Amino acid sequence: MFNNAIYHDHCLFGFNERRSGKSEFVCLDAATGEARWTSTEVPIGTFILADAFWIFLTRTGEVALAPASVTELKATARFKALEGKCYATPALAGGRLFVRNNAGEIAAFDLRDTSNQ
Repeated sequence: MFNNAIYHDHCLFGFNERRSGKSEFVCLDAATGEARWTSTEVPIGTFILADAFWIFLTRTGEVALAPASVTELKATARFKALEGKCYATPALAGGRLFVRNNAGEIAAFDLRDTSNQ
C-alpha cells in the first residue's frame, strides 16, 4: 500500500491487504516467491528495519517493535504514539524515532538503550 517491500535475510517483507480487506504482514522467500509465513500480529501500517528490528507505525498511530525474523512475527513492544490516521513511514535518526499523522502532528521517541549509562 504505502510501503515498499524490504529485503532482509534472503526474504521480502511487506503488508498484504488483498484478502477480503484483511491485512497481514508477509515474509516471502526472495528466490522462489513462496510465502514463508503470514501474520496479523501487527495491524497494517508502514514500517522500517533498523538493527534487525521491525519498527511499525500502524494506521491508528500505534508503534510496534519486533525482531526481524524469517520464521515469525512477534511484537516485543507496543505503544500509542499518535492519535488519528497515520500513513507516513517512520524515520529513525540518532536513536530517535520520528512519527507523523495525517494532521501533521509529529512525535519523537528515544529508542536508545540507556541501561548501560
